[in-house]
Amino acid sequence: MEKVRIIECFFHVTHMLKRKRKIDDAKQDGPAVQQLQPRERDRVLRILNDHPEGLSQRSIAGELHIRPQSASELLDKLESEDLIRREKNPADKRMVLVFATQRGKERYQMIGEQRRSYADQLLEPLSDEEQEELYRLMRKILTNAEQSRFGEEES
Repeated sequence: MEKVRIIECFFHVTHMLKRKRKIDDAKQDGPAVQQLQPRERDRVLRILNDHPEGLSQRSIAGELHIRPQSASELLDKLESEDLIRREKNPADKRMVLVFATQRGKERYQMIGEQRRSYADQLLEPLSDEEQEELYRLMRKILTNAEQSRFGEEES
């Protein structure tokens, strides 16, 4: 089989997932939240869900691999949508901690439910063994891409 056909198939599945998610997001959130890229929003909510004690904006920027200024702009958008809140750190008043709001936590839960539903629908024709093999192969490709720094700008 030609390798390009495999990648084209993968990209097509990815495109279908993005399109489905955009439709589902529009139904759930309406036009106001459409300003945010779902991937950006969801990554921040995942990070904050993993750190209920709160995180600094600098830590969030580091986790997202973006500049602190870009993180600040992203957090401003999330705050305007009541998905996150900022509070002064009681241990260091110069530092601000970021937390998911109740709406942000609910949104994160909904994202998880959507992903499980998508996975069930897409993987339904595969046996458990085939799903395990697909996962193993995808991890192998991802590890190779990470090790070779695939997709990063060359300096």
